[in-house]
Amino acid sequence: MTERIAYQVTHEVLDECDFHLDLHCGDGNEDLMTYLYYTETGDSELDQKTKDLAKNFGFKFIIHVTADPNEFASMCARASLFKGKPALTVECGRLGRTDEEDIQSIIRGCSNTMKHLSMMAGSPELKFEPVWIKKTTYIRSENEGIFYPLAYRGRHVQQGELLGYLTDFFGNIVQKAIAPHDGIIMYIISTPPLSKGEPMVKIGGF
Repeated sequence: MTERIAYQVTHEVLDECDFHLDLHCGDGNEDLMTYLYYTETGDSELDQKTKDLAKNFGFKFIIHVTADPNEFASMCARASLFKGKPALTVECGRLGRTDEEDIQSIIRGCSNTMKHLSMMAGSPELKFEPVWIKKTTYIRSENEGIFYPLAYRGRHVQQGELLGYLTDFFGNIVQKAIAPHDGIIMYIISTPPLSKGEPMVKIGGF
């Protein structure tokens, strides 16, 4: 069934579009910042169109990643880029909620995009220059257990700072989440249970 859905999305949506916004929200356990991904492919014309799309969406934080041409396109926006179509992955929303602020951010970003592409009258509503995130680091759980976050989305952290800790099911601390470098918390898990290997914190570096 998953392969059939992927086939339909690829041929009924991606093949038919000129530009692609892949709108994501945070998973139910993620205290997530608002940001988007700009993926560089090495195709200068495509990359410039995608970069212009990213800057005109209107989000403050943009994660800059480089695509491996040999990589399997497991993400929807990446599949569009591999087809030569400008595409962004947009992250906005957290903890399974529907906060009005996040809803309006998505509406404003989509409107900005349509204005940028002359699909709507007017100019994009841009409140600030984007901040480019050059690298991201995940701190993953080494055991299953209960996670206690000590920080929150959007917080600037310093290398060596304690961001949370993981206990076993009897309350014994089995792992501390320590910031590996200076940066900003893109998201942090804010619900208790964690399986081994799951991300606890994602940190963006400048």
